[in-house]
Amino acid sequence: MPNPIGLDVWGNAPAYVFKPIKAVSITAATPIAVWTPTTGKRFRLLGFCVLPTVANVGILFEDATGGSNEFLRFPPTAAVSTAQVPVSLGQYGYLSTTVNNALFLDVTITSTVSGYVWGTEE
Repeated sequence: MPNPIGLDVWGNAPAYVFKPIKAVSITAATPIAVWTPTTGKRFRLLGFCVLPTVANVGILFEDATGGSNEFLRFPPTAAVSTAQVPVSLGQYGYLSTTVNNALFLDVTITSTVSGYVWGTEE
């Protein structure tokens, strides 16, 4: 029987990793790395809180950079949000497909993005 998600064979859970996103300017269709895991590890994204500075901006999460690596698209809002609302991806979240891949953010309209992402490295 496999171990519960995130636990090693001794029942130890990995520490949570929080990565701040401090007013990062992102040009549409030009992804920016926001989480590069430790060498030999994969990131597991468990949640995020992102705030763009422009209305109608979609936030794209990519597992490594490239057009076909998008795994989550956070929908645009009609107005610029000032409320920080964390989004949880549940107990399992999203596990990177490949060791050493970085988590990239992209946008549908050029914008500055602030917030944070969190998860574990496995």
